[in-house]
Amino acid sequence: MRRSHLRKRPRGPGRPFGKGPDHPIYQLAEKMANLNALESMYRQRLSVLANATNLLDIEAVIRTVQEEIDSHRFSNFFEPGLRDPITGCVHCRLSAPNYSLFIQHLRNDVLSDAIRKAIGSQPLS
Repeated sequence: MRRSHLRKRPRGPGRPFGKGPDHPIYQLAEKMANLNALESMYRQRLSVLANATNLLDIEAVIRTVQEEIDSHRFSNFFEPGLRDPITGCVHCRLSAPNYSLFIQHLRNDVLSDAIRKAIGSQPLS
């Protein structure tokens, strides 16, 4: 006796679990595909970032930034036409009445410009 009448007929070749896209297995597959695409995009971005940091000579950047910071001194300087000395950054001729304002000037103005200058002067190999 043949039992072929008890077997279920195969569904279509593309959807083995049913016809509707709302079946949980298809929703899960769609989420997994989105996650895989997102993962590959982030892997690509990370590899580009890793390659970019390898191209810079970090020691040269540090030396350039140190040289720029060393050129700024906290001291007194004279401006033409003024009788009294001005306390501040001699290199920039910027008034900074106390040391904390001088450090703030180094942090906000000098450091960012020095880093941009050091990175911009690096040849990418």
